[in-house]
Amino acid sequence: MGWWVRMLLRGEWLYAYSGSDTHDDVFDFGGNHAYLTPPFTSDALVSAPRSGRLYVSNYQSINLLGRIAGSARWAQMGSIIPVPSQGTTNLELAVSYDMGTRSGCLTIFEGHVNESAETVLCTFPSLSGSGTKTCTDLAFTGQRSHYRAHSETTDGFSAYSNPIFVLPH
Repeated sequence: MGWWVRMLLRGEWLYAYSGSDTHDDVFDFGGNHAYLTPPFTSDALVSAPRSGRLYVSNYQSINLLGRIAGSARWAQMGSIIPVPSQGTTNLELAVSYDMGTRSGCLTIFEGHVNESAETVLCTFPSLSGSGTKTCTDLAFTGQRSHYRAHSETTDGFSAYSNPIFVLPH
């Protein structure tokens, strides 16, 4: 996880994927979960991971969306949101989640290329069931940035969304 975040902060556009080289039983292993929208075809299943529309989880589900404030169209995780190269732009982020029978916390992180660490943009503690949480950020449009979501249950299960990338044009 730390390596992935460091690469994102260096400007690498990397999607999170899960894998294992174990030859034993896998316990609480975080698997890849593709986020599909209709039509549910084999082509859609192949294109979702290639375009970053998946999350890694060992229990709960998570889906990150983003858009420029007021825009009608939401960008899926794995997408690029182009913004003007000068000034500021309000970004809206939405995370759909399903904690199943557990409860936990949902956090949205933001990171900017060439910074040493991500910052917490929004935290939603004590969530249970399913729903959607939204958050707004005043993005400085001259910076290449990313946003990602993470949920963790009180008993240690986790889900990681792929980022949404913000690119000045």
